[in-house]
Amino acid sequence: DRIKVEEALRDSEERFRSMIQSSSDMIFILDKDAIFTYESPSVSRILGYPEGFAIDRNPLDFVHPDDVETIGKELHEVFGSVNSGKPTEFRAKHAGGEWIYLDALGSNQFDNPAIRGVVLTVRNITGRKKYEKDILESRMMLRTVLDTIPARVFWKDRDLRFLGCNRAF
Repeated sequence: DRIKVEEALRDSEERFRSMIQSSSDMIFILDKDAIFTYESPSVSRILGYPEGFAIDRNPLDFVHPDDVETIGKELHEVFGSVNSGKPTEFRAKHAGGEWIYLDALGSNQFDNPAIRGVVLTVRNITGRKKYEKDILESRMMLRTVLDTIPARVFWKDRDLRFLGCNRAF
């Protein structure tokens, strides 16, 4: 029975390790002083830093100066178990020097003896942010074109409800 339990434990650990190592999200653990004690292998793939670079550092060291106050507040809430897992977008410094957009979700796991810290799951959303910016620019251009047309233009949905119009209308 003991051998079966040990094999099951090894299998479970291997499954967990494989999931973490192949994750497209970055996973961190912060100690009580808000210092990184763990980083998943995806950190070096996404941020470009050597493996282990974040260990013993404060997460705010990587955050864009304009986002530090917001992230500091969110971390404080997670540490105080006030934040119920709301995602937070911010910019972080890539090893190449550029700022990339990330989305983080923190979970207070201090009561969990296996973790005893805050678990951060962080996703790179730079591509999505670029797509959102492109769509916004396209909408602004379309709006400018529509507003410069001297004819009255309006548009409706399939239920014939007015959705918008140009300035001439």
